[in-house]
Amino acid sequence: MRTIAGCCLTLLLLAGGCDNATHYDIGTNDPKRVVAFGDSISAGEGSSDGNGYRSLLEGLFAADGRGGMQVVNEGDPGALSDSGVSHVDTVLQRDRPAVMITLLGTNDELLGMPRKQFGAFVGTTSGNLREIVLAARANKTLVVLSTIPPVCTEHRQAQRNNIALENEKIVALAAELQAQDSGVFLADAWGAFLTTSPPDGCGLINMERGNHPNDAGYAVLAQTYFDALSDARW
Repeated sequence: MRTIAGCCLTLLLLAGGCDNATHYDIGTNDPKRVVAFGDSISAGEGSSDGNGYRSLLEGLFAADGRGGMQVVNEGDPGALSDSGVSHVDTVLQRDRPAVMITLLGTNDELLGMPRKQFGAFVGTTSGNLREIVLAARANKTLVVLSTIPPVCTEHRQAQRNNIALENEKIVALAAELQAQDSGVFLADAWGAFLTTSPPDGCGLINMERGNHPNDAGYAVLAQTYFDALSDARW
């Protein structure tokens, strides 16, 4: 649920403007807490300090006058999107975040999804992401849904192609969910990497393994996630 901050004529005359931010109901969640939910990229692997984008995003909030924001590490290295479905409720209840930044799918596309587990098909990446987003919104947590950053090195070309195709589905999923619920935000990490380091984004990737951002890449992620939330208040 959202309400738009209204401006009466008196406020317009005195202040010379109006707050155009959209204000969201986050229930009893912690307004200072953001969760970095996902795999090893959310955990910060490949960055020089191990913090990935988290401390950088905190700094962007502080510079915007929103000091005291805490970006909590809920990244699980090696996680698949179906494992995200299985433990999202635990994370939501434990952290009570105002916002959850969701980035999953790199490992799915390494293995090739859908895959079988115990003889049954596990859901597709975009299908699992849908369940994660809906669980968070049922908890009144705002969701930043991220596309998957590119992977690099020659032996990851098939995975990269899979990621490009999956990102089209993630963008479509975000558009569908946004049409139903304004508390879902798309952050196009893939597009930001390719735009910042053309033509393939690989200048922002730690080339030791080819599947994690480097420090510059994590700075792009932080800015992309901040921009997705720039007009949101809670």
